[in-house]
Amino acid sequence: MELQRIDEREYENRLEICEEELKFYDKSIEFKLNFIEYKLDQFAQGTKITVFDDSVLCGGTKSRFLLNVLESESEKTNLRKYNEYIYISSPYGGAQIALVIAIRQINFMRELGTPKRAAIFVNIKGENAPFVRIVESFIKNKPESDWIQIFYKNDPDSAALDYQMLKPTERIILNSGFDYEESLKEIQKLGNRIIEEKGTFNEVWVATGSGTLIRGLQRSKGLGKKFFAVAVTGGIPVIREEGAEVEGILHEPPFKDPAKFPPPFLSATRYDAKVWQYVKDRKYKGNILLWNVM
Repeated sequence: MELQRIDEREYENRLEICEEELKFYDKSIEFKLNFIEYKLDQFAQGTKITVFDDSVLCGGTKSRFLLNVLESESEKTNLRKYNEYIYISSPYGGAQIALVIAIRQINFMRELGTPKRAAIFVNIKGENAPFVRIVESFIKNKPESDWIQIFYKNDPDSAALDYQMLKPTERIILNSGFDYEESLKEIQKLGNRIIEEKGTFNEVWVATGSGTLIRGLQRSKGLGKKFFAVAVTGGIPVIREEGAEVEGILHEPPFKDPAKFPPPFLSATRYDAKVWQYVKDRKYKGNILLWNVM
């Protein structure tokens, strides 16, 4: 019952954010930077935690850059040439929401041409997860129901590959976490904006699945002296860019388990919320940037 209550609260919170935000998705948006600041004198004298808070965005941090990545015509990637984007998603990941938002942005901004589509493949055991339910709420109505499909499969990886091979020149399976060079460049720009507004930090803490976000932030030279990646999805991915000081921390409980020590701000309970327990207990004097993806 407690888990059901947590999931329902997360679904309702995210749905409220999405319903308000989607009123404006008929055009491209320049997202503002959102911060929350804490001074944790009770844990370590002089510790200041700045939370970069993207929980206020329906699709979280990935919503900031995914549109530009999908519209990229770079020689190496050129995702724009495809008509349909396939994503294999954990039921508990927010990337599926960001993809839906990007598809809406592209199609609403286009006056002519074939609409872009998305096909999301999720393990059947996660069909009632909060973020999956958010995607379902998007596709109840037209035109989204014509653009977006979600498939529940026992083996989503194999099912997605079979689906892609039916139209291999039109469909592409997107990299986990949208791990592309274009994504890293967009994240670097975001890190540079933070430096301009808030300066630099002694430590930067990020929840990680694919490692895309933390590698992109390391390219923002001077953002942090040291980076910490809390791997919450199982296993530590590639998290280091050349020349950066990075430490990976494996969060042992399974991804499906909610955070035992959630933060005092809205945060994805199976993702970013798990970083808080490591940051708040730091016996450290200095400035810490904690990234709250959604």
